[in-house]
Amino acid sequence: MKTIILTFALSITFVTLNAQEYTIVSNYLDTNENTTYKHSLSNFVSEVFSQETFKYREFLKESAVSKMNYKIGAHVFTKKELAKLMRKGARKSENLEAFENYLNDKNSKFTNYISREDLIQLFLTFRKGTLHQYLDDLASNL
Repeated sequence: MKTIILTFALSITFVTLNAQEYTIVSNYLDTNENTTYKHSLSNFVSEVFSQETFKYREFLKESAVSKMNYKIGAHVFTKKELAKLMRKGARKSENLEAFENYLNDKNSKFTNYISREDLIQLFLTFRKGTLHQYLDDLASNL
């Protein structure tokens, strides 16, 4: 009876150790071979600004098929997630400070990766076509 318990305990330990090693190896392969991290958002920002007429829906469709990932602090965003985050922040924000606070609430490292000028341009670019922008334009035309 003691040998059965000992054998069972050793087999559980062996399986657990191998499972942990497999997880570590598979995570290492996933991060090194299948993804590309950009430690700054300069490529994302330059891609947004390079379009003469930025259309969010078209940009989102292009982002959905992109394999580009952006590491901001400890969190990794896909291009699509980042575009959605920027749009949602611009849509919910009344002004630049609210947009900046929204991004910092999502990830406290955003302001470290984006310059103030780029943040202003991203806010204005992603705000186009939102209700707030429409109401601002309507108020300025009166």
